[in-house]
Amino acid sequence: MSAEGKFQEPDELQIYFGTSYQVNPYISIRQPTLGEVLEMGEGRYFSMIHTLTALPCNLKAELDMQGIDYEKISEFDLFSMLFTTMNIEDSRILFGDLDPQSFKREWDTTHDRPVLIRQDMVVIDELIAARIRNYLCKMHNITQVREKAMNAATKKLLIEIAYEDLEKRKRKSGKSGLQPLISTMVNSAGFKYDLQKVRDLTLCAFMDSVARIQLIDSSKALLQGCYSGSVDMSKVDKTMLDYARELKK
Repeated sequence: MSAEGKFQEPDELQIYFGTSYQVNPYISIRQPTLGEVLEMGEGRYFSMIHTLTALPCNLKAELDMQGIDYEKISEFDLFSMLFTTMNIEDSRILFGDLDPQSFKREWDTTHDRPVLIRQDMVVIDELIAARIRNYLCKMHNITQVREKAMNAATKKLLIEIAYEDLEKRKRKSGKSGLQPLISTMVNSAGFKYDLQKVRDLTLCAFMDSVARIQLIDSSKALLQGCYSGSVDMSKVDKTMLDYARELKK
């Protein structure tokens, strides 16, 4: 089976409504609800997301621990290494019954490229891996930045900083990033979901609500300041008064 097949680029409106994304004819990604993330465990879920969306430069310390130069491993090699070690009990929340461990890395002699392939000949190549990573980034509002050290000294320093950041993350493990946001939203007048109903929102829709309500409140405050005279209207960017404007990514 070809890894190509017909597909559509992720559509922002479909992402917002939680529509599953068809990566290729055999692989699709679904959006979990807050309730499903809660049941899986917030830490486990976001650890999986950061694993699936990671670029080599994001894992400088982790790769260095394994004796791997982050500037020499390809993005697909990293994806292959991480994807095939994932437990289906974790990945099911995104990929359903697709078992990452059923894929094996092989060399496609026909096209002279590395691939992940399953016994039934379902293939994940570099393009498919990029689609998966791209969609998950859009779904979780993750911005990927590729970087390359200018020289050996800079590279060494970046790896040292990565080790420090890794230790900081370990100390913060167990702390919830969602809990204060959920608490704020269910106690906000503009949010129409209580603690039980919010569980049924997809993660993307919830995070959109967080950003949108903040934007609405700031726009209204700015408009009131203009009306009251405490803000000079001539110096205000008029687009900042439009609370239906596009959210910054």
